[in-house]
Amino acid sequence: MEYPHIKLREQLPVLNVGSPDRPSYLATEVCEVLLGQVIKRRLSPDQILEMIKFACRKTWENCDSIVGDGKATLGLNLLSNPFLGKMGLEVGRSLITVAAPGSLGPWTYILFNSNRPRAGFGPCFVHQNVMKFKDFVNCAGIDSNGFIQSPPDPVINPSDGEDAANKMAIDSILSRMHTAPKKPRFVPAILPSSNVAIHNSIKTSADTKHGIHTVCVVASKFLKEQRQDQYFGNISLKFNLKAGGINNTVDLAKLGIVGQGKTMLVGLDATHPSPRREGSWPAPMALWVSGLHLLPFRKGARRWYHL
Repeated sequence: MEYPHIKLREQLPVLNVGSPDRPSYLATEVCEVLLGQVIKRRLSPDQILEMIKFACRKTWENCDSIVGDGKATLGLNLLSNPFLGKMGLEVGRSLITVAAPGSLGPWTYILFNSNRPRAGFGPCFVHQNVMKFKDFVNCAGIDSNGFIQSPPDPVINPSDGEDAANKMAIDSILSRMHTAPKKPRFVPAILPSSNVAIHNSIKTSADTKHGIHTVCVVASKFLKEQRQDQYFGNISLKFNLKAGGINNTVDLAKLGIVGQGKTMLVGLDATHPSPRREGSWPAPMALWVSGLHLLPFRKGARRWYHL
C-alpha cells in the first residue's frame, strides 16, 4: 500500500497490527503511539532518571498534583469526560482526611550504637533529628510535646553475634522505662541496620512484657536529610495507628450493613513451610479482626500449626 502524502524510509521496519496467523503490516511512519501506554522494553538511563524524579517527589508536590491535575489525568474531569455528567457523577477536589489521636503522650527513644562507628551518627546528631521528627509530628496535627527529657538519652551498644546479651540489655532498658515515674507510651528504636534478632528482641520485650509501643527505624534512613519528610511520614502513620488513630477510611454509605458497625470483619493469612520441611516445621497463621465501622484492624492473634 502506498501513502502519497507520507515519505516512507526503506530502512525502517513495518509493524504487524494483525495476528501471527493473519498478519496486517503498516509502515512505521503512519503509526502514532498514544500517550500513557505501558512500555514493555528496557528503559534508557535518562528515562529511568526521569521516572525516579517523578516518583520520588516531595509530599506537597504530590499533593499539588493530586488536587491540581489529578482529576484530569485520571479522566475524572467533567469537561474532559462528559459521560460522568450524564451518569450524575462528580469527583471532588478535596483530599480525604482521617481521624488522628490528639496526643502521643509521653515518649522517648532508644539509640542502638554500632560497633562500626560512622560519621554523623553520634548521639547529638541523632537527638537533633529526633527533635525534627517531633516537630514534624506536631505539624501533622498530633501533639508530640510529651517527649521525656531525661539526659543522657537511652543508648544501647549491641555486639555482633551476642544475641543473648543484646536481648538482656534491651529488656533491661525497657524494664527501667516501664517502672519509671513517667512511663513512655511510645519508643522509636533507632537501629544501625536491619538486624532481625535485635528487632525481634525489642518487639518481644516491649509488646509482651512492658506494654510499650515501639517502631524500629534504620539510622541511615532516619537521619538522611534527602526525602526525610517521607520517612517521617511513614513512621507517623505507624504511631498514629498504635495510638488509636485511623490511617484510612471508607465512605460508610458504600459499606451497606458493614457501615452500621454491627459486622465483624476477619482477615487471616498463613505461611506454609516448603515441601521438604512439611511435618517438622509449623505453619504460622495470623488472624486479625475488626468490629468497628471505620475498619481499623487492631486485635490480632497468632497460632502455629504442624502439617
